[in-house]
Amino acid sequence: MAERGYSLRDAVCSRPGATNVAGGFEFSCDELIRGPLSTQAVAALQEHPLLTNAVYASVGALCAITRTPSVIINDLGRLAIGILALYLHYSRDPSDPSSGLSASRMSALCVEQKVCSKGRALAVVALMRQAGDLVPATYQVDQRLRLLVPTENLIKACRQYWDAIFRGMALVIPRRSDAVVALAREEVFAAFVRVFGGYFCAGMRMFRLEAELTSFAQRNAALAILFSLLLASRQDGKASATIRISIAKLARRFGVSRPQVLRVLDAAVEAKLVERSPADGLQITVLPRLRSVVEEFYVAAFLLCDHYMQVALDQVGRERPVR
Repeated sequence: MAERGYSLRDAVCSRPGATNVAGGFEFSCDELIRGPLSTQAVAALQEHPLLTNAVYASVGALCAITRTPSVIINDLGRLAIGILALYLHYSRDPSDPSSGLSASRMSALCVEQKVCSKGRALAVVALMRQAGDLVPATYQVDQRLRLLVPTENLIKACRQYWDAIFRGMALVIPRRSDAVVALAREEVFAAFVRVFGGYFCAGMRMFRLEAELTSFAQRNAALAILFSLLLASRQDGKASATIRISIAKLARRFGVSRPQVLRVLDAAVEAKLVERSPADGLQITVLPRLRSVVEEFYVAAFLLCDHYMQVALDQVGRERPVR
């Protein structure tokens, strides 16, 4: 994506070159950039004739999830904490009493990975417990650790998030056509979480720090609102299309206030992703730049999750990729 000013190295934070977790696998960002995220791999996917269809399929699936969102889906920080909670849980070493998911380990990991402050991590863990995403483990090896375990609520929310990516990916990477089915298997899901978390802790981020979409992903429901505008604009097949919106309907659809919707639209105008009519502000022109930055994100997401799934399948003993 050099012509768009995109560098995959921008997705790598200042972390050690590789990280080891349970299972002995080494997660290296340099290995990703040389292989699955190489310039050649990115360019090939960019040129795929079905890329636009694949992106819209993933965007549509994500918008469908956020109509009844979990507390973690609509905000990038909470989503990262939710995924890391699963990572700590599934990476637990039964022979090591200090391993596993606890509020203290979660807050320490979030600070180490520069996800958020200790205070916010603890606040999100409390929110997840209140929402029924995390519960105390039935058996506590060490009462000082107070281990937590994820409930089906959290597992389902994260699985739906990745399912949305895989549904689009299947159009451009056919070997992943059964990835959604594979991810429904508990052992594959656990391995995928460990791989995703391992690369995350090695420094890989799907949302780059300075990418156009990152600031929206960090705002409650902002990404879902942008994606819904993109989907609505597709009806006439033009790169730039004008649609009419309802602030109230968008607010109800994604469970946010009307002022929040207006703030998102103002930010999108400032970022030159959309234009609003000067009359009443309810006529939105979706600019080609929005489609471009969304495609840029999904190219990286498709390639990363393809690799993560393959590594996960290899770890659970699959002899060949899902076909």
